[in-house]
Amino acid sequence: MTACGPYSLATITYEPQNFFYVPVLDERTVLGVLAKHFASTYGLVKRAGLEKMYASPYPVTLFVREQLFDPPSDKTQAVEMCRSSTCARKIDAAALKTSACLVLKTLASPLDILVENFGTIANGSKIVTEIVCSNGIIHVLQ
Repeated sequence: MTACGPYSLATITYEPQNFFYVPVLDERTVLGVLAKHFASTYGLVKRAGLEKMYASPYPVTLFVREQLFDPPSDKTQAVEMCRSSTCARKIDAAALKTSACLVLKTLASPLDILVENFGTIANGSKIVTEIVCSNGIIHVLQ
């Protein structure tokens, strides 16, 4: 064991910076809001091991459900669920309402957005509110 702990000075010098990145739970990030207000989705993100993605400074848009659910026990299913509800850019409510029909490309599959008289619909669920975070936007589905 050296003064650098289990890592040698060469490892610290030449490894990529994000190798040692540990996500800090900042309440203003998407991850922080999930931890505080959406326990089921936060459990899903933890099960998938994607905390870094939702805590990073890169913009994301996440579509989450209001109601509680049990995250799948399989990590592969958890990753797929997270990827199918996440877009790799900020998309606010005004951008969603620009057209009557919109198909967003998420990290896994297309997400159908319909704008109707009674509100904006994402894959059959009404978007009730949006939460703007420091690194993205969370759209809450009913």
